Amino acid sequence: MRAVVDANILLSALLKDSITRKPLLDPRHSFLAPEHLLVEFSRHLQTDRECAKKIKVGKEQAQQVAGSLLAALTAVPEKEYAAFLPQALRLAAHGEDAPYLALALARKLPLWSYDKGFRKQHRVKVLSVSDLLAGAVPAKPIRYVFPPSTL
Repeated sequence: MRAVVDANILLSALLKDSITRKPLLDPRHSFLAPEHLLVEFSRHLQTDRECAKKIKVGKEQAQQVAGSLLAALTAVPEKEYAAFLPQALRLAAHGEDAPYLALALARKLPLWSYDKGFRKQHRVKVLSVSDLLAGAVPAKPIRYVFPPSTL
């Protein structure tokens, strides 16, 4: 599945080895993010002491996990979704959310976020982690048919 991912998802996956991290590292999924998200995320990881405390692992291990998470994302420059920013600003509950909506609109993709503000709009489908985990399961379960017992 392809989707746009917001900052909350990335931070959640970094802070804790939880269910959020699984879809991000699953090669069956493909995630995009506004380029500025990746720049901001990297900067916070290197300079934000509060973030370092919450991670509760050594700096080296945190950087390794962050590197894996960042490698799972495709950064999209603003020029590729800029035409959709005015519409996204009208839809967004908060101005800082507009780039995620604009990118989702430009690429015609759903958005993965835990931010309830995104659910107030109805132009972009908002995914939960359950949606992504369900998407990783085959659509049709495999059924095994065994011959009747000849006892």
